[in-house]
Amino acid sequence: MLDCLEGGKKSVGQIVLEFIASDEFIDNFVARRGMGDAAKLVNKILLGRILSATELHFAARQLVRYGLRQYSEQIINSPEYMRRTGPDRMPGEGH
Repeated sequence: MLDCLEGGKKSVGQIVLEFIASDEFIDNFVARRGMGDAAKLVNKILLGRILSATELHFAARQLVRYGLRQYSEQIINSPEYMRRTGPDRMPGEGH
């Protein structure tokens, strides 16, 4: 993955998305949790913040409706992600 990042083949967002959608992440962090906890974790990783109860309820429904990869893509493509992280920084930097 480092080669892809350094070579410009993939953006940081693409690499983070691959990590979140990986079997290892799903097995260790998503499958053992309810959808609300999984949505909370993905938002914490990508946006560096905890969701309000209302946001969490909506996020859990979105996660079920669209699946982990598409839900995470929506976050990575959101204005909030771009404002907080941007295309070339790792999520969590400077939070």
